[in-house]
Amino acid sequence: MSLAPSRQVPATRLLVVEDQADFAALIAVMLSVADPKWDIDRRERLDEALARLAGGGIEAVLLDLRLPDASGFDAVDAVVGSFPDVAVVVMTSYDRTMAVEALQRGAQDYLIKGEVNAPLLSRSLSYAVSRKRAELAQRRSD
Repeated sequence: MSLAPSRQVPATRLLVVEDQADFAALIAVMLSVADPKWDIDRRERLDEALARLAGGGIEAVLLDLRLPDASGFDAVDAVVGSFPDVAVVVMTSYDRTMAVEALQRGAQDYLIKGEVNAPLLSRSLSYAVSRKRAELAQRRSD
């Protein structure tokens, strides 16, 4: 009996923009447990993240709303405005009202820091990437 070779799914490049090293490490562990398809890069500041995004190859950004050089919607506006082809999921410790505002500004989803777990994190990022890919395909076909 011969089994067809399994296809290895290429890793999805994720940029985690989070200044708290412990929380960023927790994100990496949660994603490795939930779904090892993520190739994770991390930056602590918005300016560093924008420079990394300019280098290309990133499909998704997990973006903290409170960074040393940006807070609130400045980070969302900068990432979505400069890199509209990248899926953005916002992480916040703020209330849901701010998270919903981030969606209106172009983020695909949001997560509340105290409520995130491995399956939710992986699912949110996967759906955000899928939606962004579908959006890009639709734009190209139009």
